[in-house]
Amino acid sequence: MSGRIKDGKFVYKNQDSLNKMQAFYDKTLASLDVPYSEDYFETSFGQTHCLLVGDKDKTRICTIHGGNGITTLNLKLFLPLLKDFCILAPDVIGMPGKSEPYRNISRRKDEYGLWINEVLNHYGEEKISFVVSSYSSAMFLSFAKYYPQRVSSALLLVPSGIAHGPILPMLGKMVVPFIKYYSNPSEKTLDVVIETMGGKGDETWREFFDLMMSSYKMEMKPPKEYSKKEMAAFKAPLLIMASQKDIFFPADRVFANARKIFTGPVTTSEIDSMHLPSAEVMVEVCERAKEFFEMNENLSEYLKETPSINFSHPMIEAKIKELQEKSDSQIDYIKRAYEFVRDEILHSWDIKAKVVSKNAAEVLKNGTGICWTKSCLLAALLRGNGIPSGISYQKLTRADDDRDGYIIHALNTVYIPELQKWIRLDARGNKATVHAQFSLEEEKLAFPAREEYAEIDYRDNNSDLDKRLIKILNEVDVVMNIRTDFDII
Repeated sequence: MSGRIKDGKFVYKNQDSLNKMQAFYDKTLASLDVPYSEDYFETSFGQTHCLLVGDKDKTRICTIHGGNGITTLNLKLFLPLLKDFCILAPDVIGMPGKSEPYRNISRRKDEYGLWINEVLNHYGEEKISFVVSSYSSAMFLSFAKYYPQRVSSALLLVPSGIAHGPILPMLGKMVVPFIKYYSNPSEKTLDVVIETMGGKGDETWREFFDLMMSSYKMEMKPPKEYSKKEMAAFKAPLLIMASQKDIFFPADRVFANARKIFTGPVTTSEIDSMHLPSAEVMVEVCERAKEFFEMNENLSEYLKETPSINFSHPMIEAKIKELQEKSDSQIDYIKRAYEFVRDEILHSWDIKAKVVSKNAAEVLKNGTGICWTKSCLLAALLRGNGIPSGISYQKLTRADDDRDGYIIHALNTVYIPELQKWIRLDARGNKATVHAQFSLEEEKLAFPAREEYAEIDYRDNNSDLDKRLIKILNEVDVVMNIRTDFDII
């Protein structure tokens, strides 16, 4: 234990209670039978104990146990992930475990986020994926609020911080039994808690609930819930898994509010579980998490900023904020961004523009661009909001037939996390003969590829504008003179 001045509440009845909890910690850690190393280090909120579990050569992810929970049983839940990941697992200060046993962290002041930041700094992790559940979801969101750039992606399981269930049932079925058990433990009251929480038939969880409710001063203040404004800068992909049977954070309320709060990619999945999922359900959860993390690693190329897709430009950032404020959901944001580029940014050929816009920011500034750079602008508006987007090409005739050669036409690919699929959108701009529309199902593009004229729809998905097209844009003075008599692939 550190020698810092304690200004928070000691969270155990007495020293003997602390010793019993730490003995339980050691016993359950040994029962996992996994390789690990442990470390103690100082933070602004007291000494922190942390485990690094599994093969250290594998990709690291960070998990944090829930409120009034304990790291070893949290690891038991997520044990299947050790096949593919090395898990960083700190004990939360002021909760069961081996970190400082004083409640020094304020949820109201978002100090959990500050503490998580110090933990990652200790391990030299600049950016990492998270696996959090219950109360630790709100802890994670306090971190994501202030350090959004440090989150690669995250699984939020039966999460707090987004929405909660009806208060009266929670008070009657959980809070009152918790208080009652602390002063007068009984098997009957313990059964009531387990019946509502989950963990029925698991003697390890039963032993922990007994220890936690009889010898530990529980954190009874509800986790903070976050607003769309607080989460505005956070764009990392989220997988949110919740259950309608969860008395604390029911799926319908969580999913509905998540679509309002988060403007980045959100995938939701309902599980059949109490608040504490069974081992069988956790196998499914961990498999989904693995697929989710791997998928988002593959999507990272479609979220990067490039000289052509320069979404950190102040004008683009301002437009993103404007579109966010008008949007009710991620799909609504995509539709609004698409229709803005399609309708408000004029196609340079249609107006015979004298200016050549060379990248996304110039297109927005000039109010005009050809399909190549209009696609860059739409990609910038999406990537800048955490939505993966790429560029696809067609080889089309310059005129109604092939008498004047061919031109490369560009459109966008967009990944829809909620639907777990890519779609294509064509923001070229409509006119009498062009009727492109936003569609999540059947494509409604500007042009069909006509076989009789040897036109080609490449149906490709590129993370940046083709270098040959960039070279042309930098060399040409008049857009009407652009020619691309080559195959893009």
